[in-house]
Amino acid sequence: METFSQPKDVIEHPQPSGFPSLEPAYILKLVVGEGTTVGTPPTHSAFGFLISRAGEVHSGSTFVHYSTPGGSIETIPSFTGPHISAEVVFGGDWIYFDPDKKQTRMNVKGVAKYAPFPWRSWRWDFRVKRPLICFLFDRGQDLRRSGKWERSSNSPWPWSVKLTNGVKPQGINFAYTGVSIVSDEVAEIFNHHPQTIAFGSSTTANTFEVGSSDLRGLENATWAGNGRFLMEDGFFKVETRISRVVASTDMD
Repeated sequence: METFSQPKDVIEHPQPSGFPSLEPAYILKLVVGEGTTVGTPPTHSAFGFLISRAGEVHSGSTFVHYSTPGGSIETIPSFTGPHISAEVVFGGDWIYFDPDKKQTRMNVKGVAKYAPFPWRSWRWDFRVKRPLICFLFDRGQDLRRSGKWERSSNSPWPWSVKLTNGVKPQGINFAYTGVSIVSDEVAEIFNHHPQTIAFGSSTTANTFEVGSSDLRGLENATWAGNGRFLMEDGFFKVETRISRVVASTDMD
């Protein structure tokens, strides 16, 4: 069998080290809502089922703002950072289509509502409505009249006990920018055919802003995302898989 060997004059270059790695962290899903355009309207719709009119700005790009009526942020179970389960209550995408329509440039901003430590926030609420002696007197009257110890509808219990949630939800401000390639599959979405598209066409740089010290790790890290379009439960969504950038300790 003939074998092939590397020519002696070819110099092998060692692979440099020190590059960061990624730790999977969160899954962000945003429902795509109504679009509002800026600029001169063209002769056809750029995104028929969502945009009434699309136009060009002075740079030649097509500028559209999409509202986000809902969404969610969920944590990967294996993530070592802050764990959250949040509901997106406000958001939007200020997106530009390049003049050649081969790329889009995203600028997403939103607010999510998060209830911290749900297992700690529930508590028993005990309240006294009337003196116990009044309650016992009414029971004695019932016993005298009917021979049964029972509570009539006109005599409520002297106390109430219920389980309540004592912690108010907190807000998380999130944002990301990124570039998406308008592939043939993505172009089909712009031609009135919403569908799930595999990852591989867009990447994002994500940021967070919080008020709770328990979530400060969201602000003290660098985040990178991988995006796709998703049809789920009858809604058209944009899904972003967000990873934390982990610094390398390798040395050349």
